[in-house]
Amino acid sequence: MDQLVFEENDILKRLINLKVDKSPGYDNIHPRVLKEIKEEILHPLKIIFEKSLSSGILPIDWKLGVVTSDGYI
Repeated sequence: MDQLVFEENDILKRLINLKVDKSPGYDNIHPRVLKEIKEEILHPLKIIFEKSLSSGILPIDWKLGVVTSDGYI
C-alpha cells in the first residue's frame, strides 16, 4: 500500500470548497470560520493529520458525526 501523504494544496482546496451555508459540525466550528482562516490553519491541520496518521489515533470528535435530515426520504 502506498504511503498516505497530506499535501497542503489538497487541504487548502478542501477548505476553499467548504459550503458556508451549512451548519457547524460536532466541533461547533462554522464552516465560514474555517474558510475565512484557511491560510492560518493550513499548516497546523497538516501537522494534526500527519500526527494522527503516524500514531494511529484519531481524535474522538473525528469519530462522531451529526446527522440531519432535510425532510426528504
